Amino acid sequence: MACVNDGPGRRQFLKIGTAAAAVSVLPAGVAGPALASTHGAQGAVMAYLDNVQQADFKGLGVHFSPFESDLTDAQWALVHERLAFMRPSVLRVIIGAGWYTKGFDVAGRPVFDWDSADMRKLYFMLDWAERNRAEVILGDWAPPSGEPLKLGPTDPRWTMLVGELLRHLFEERGYTCLKYYNLHNEPNLWFPDYGEFEPWKTSILNLHAELKRRGYLDRIVIIGPDSTEPDDILSTTADLLTGHSESWVVKAVESIKETIGAYDVHKYEYVYNVEGGDLEQRLWSQRQYLDNRDTAAKPFMVTEAGMDRGLDVPELGIRNPDTQKDRYSFTYGVHMADYAIQVMRAGGAGVLAWNLDDAQHTGGAYGSRNLKGWGFWNSLGGQDGYPVADRDPRPWFSTWSLLSRCFPRGSRTLRVPATGLPGVRATAARVPGDGLSIAVVNDTGRARSIRLRIPDVAAGARLAEYRYFDKDRPTDAKGYPVPSRTVDTSGLADGLTVDLPGRGVVILTSLGTGTTVRATGGTATFTDDLDDLSKTHAHSSGLVIDKSNPGYFAGDGARLKRTAHGARWVSYHRPGLTSFALTTYKVSALFGKVTAAVSQDGKTWKDVDLAASPLYKVDALQDWRGAVLTPAAPLPAGAAYLKIQLDGDLRVFSPQLAKVELNYRG
Repeated sequence: MACVNDGPGRRQFLKIGTAAAAVSVLPAGVAGPALASTHGAQGAVMAYLDNVQQADFKGLGVHFSPFESDLTDAQWALVHERLAFMRPSVLRVIIGAGWYTKGFDVAGRPVFDWDSADMRKLYFMLDWAERNRAEVILGDWAPPSGEPLKLGPTDPRWTMLVGELLRHLFEERGYTCLKYYNLHNEPNLWFPDYGEFEPWKTSILNLHAELKRRGYLDRIVIIGPDSTEPDDILSTTADLLTGHSESWVVKAVESIKETIGAYDVHKYEYVYNVEGGDLEQRLWSQRQYLDNRDTAAKPFMVTEAGMDRGLDVPELGIRNPDTQKDRYSFTYGVHMADYAIQVMRAGGAGVLAWNLDDAQHTGGAYGSRNLKGWGFWNSLGGQDGYPVADRDPRPWFSTWSLLSRCFPRGSRTLRVPATGLPGVRATAARVPGDGLSIAVVNDTGRARSIRLRIPDVAAGARLAEYRYFDKDRPTDAKGYPVPSRTVDTSGLADGLTVDLPGRGVVILTSLGTGTTVRATGGTATFTDDLDDLSKTHAHSSGLVIDKSNPGYFAGDGARLKRTAHGARWVSYHRPGLTSFALTTYKVSALFGKVTAAVSQDGKTWKDVDLAASPLYKVDALQDWRGAVLTPAAPLPAGAAYLKIQLDGDLRVFSPQLAKVELNYRG
């Protein structure tokens, strides 16, 4: 989302949004404790505490740039109280070089003003982040091409100013919360300075050189490209009209990955993309591309998350001001929770909501102050013609703040395959301090229920249950969500039933219960990226490592495939095997399949039922789909060998096996 505080005007042609468990059906007659009476179609998910999707989750957060509206001390106190309840792990703070640079003297040296009104606002925001241990993404709205600096995007003096800003914040102000620098907000949508990749690339190279010269690369990393990534047919049409036809994430990886320490995008999603799970599919494909073409160690975050507000194309007579009309609704709270859950399911490292408070930015045509109405509340409620009720937290504050609290920085998100129910998704994480959090969303208007099962969790811990449904969303007098009940983790080994009476969210967490969640599963992980067959225990004939056409496989440059008809297999030996995850690809129209079996001695094998993630579309030409397969039931005791078999289609190139991860008691 753009906010012009310093820099040129911007013309945005179209800003359009785009897109730890396994499915397990319990045998008939097997009962487990219920959180509430069940009704409607039932799905089942089985999570394994040792089957980790994202080992370094950065958490949820919110856009937290200095306010363009002046607030009273009382208004600020209320904002800070609500932020303290939310506990954001990461905050995005965007400013401009003109805030701290008045111009250049006759010798061409910059004239700094570290005590300007704008800088005092910045310190106020950073002070809160420092006190509350929130990490900060700091950055610029745009190149300072207007008065008084007149610096274009490729001018190295701009990044020299950024370097001096960081020197002041690190060495004079003593901030430690600054972890990422975002040089330009949405560079693919700014005119006339940007719109093309090369000027932005040059500016990033300049910034990297400046940070390296100052010795700051071990204190702060460059995050980018910060682009709004369009994916659907309308956005493709817009791309053709504006000349932007490639993903800036792909361009950044392929040209300057050595300079990028974390990747990010902005996504304003259509309702149908969230409800249908398309967001997760596209984010998974992007995460896989980053893993394959760069490294899984670099975070990938959505740093502006919101639901699409509709087209705003004045040239065509279509007007939808930069304000989210649905922000007051109960449904917006479900959609944004579903959004965050899909980011976690896709392996994303973090997600930040746009934005905190209606009073934060102007230019959205909301009310007398021309506010951008996207916030959890409006601190100006009760004045300037805004209703008093605008001050109250809106429903989506409940779901976002709960997810922020329950999935904090340092969590390890778990693999959670599909539930088997359209519009119903789950995520889970081991949280710092031996905790556990689980979130389930029903993004449909129909009653559903989910059977949750975690076989490697020990009994003895308690989970608080939070509910967010139209007629069932308990809060306290301040509007903060409160738990409905607590349940014992002893039932998770056999299955807990969670009732979803309609559209809504259920969150279960050990946080705040005074108990810890002990794991009984694996303590070590073995990974084979299948660059060759050297890590396998044994394999059949008729197999080869295929290194062709990585573009069909989210950039994966090596996969195992058959070269002959019939079943072909590969095996691994890891005593104490507790769970596994297999990354696979197949052409959707073909019948190839991947099966698995385990053995104690490598001779007698027992088939393993597999659960699957959604089929993630990774190629538009050949219709290759990716999926992650995990055990749908606990592995038998003593499992030491895993055999993976490719079979099921006369066309030997499908399916393919891309990655094997084994969890075991080391």
